[in-house]
Amino acid sequence: MLDWHSLWKQTYCLEMSIIKVVCTAVPNVFLLIFIGHISSGLF
Repeated sequence: MLDWHSLWKQTYCLEMSIIKVVCTAVPNVFLLIFIGHISSGLF
């Protein structure tokens, strides 16, 4: 028999860490694109 509670807990923790990674990665990507646009505009 599956332990649904621990399974849910693992899934929840996995989702939270994915969200955390996305939330740190996305602004950095936008920042890089933004800097890239400024650089290509200057040079």
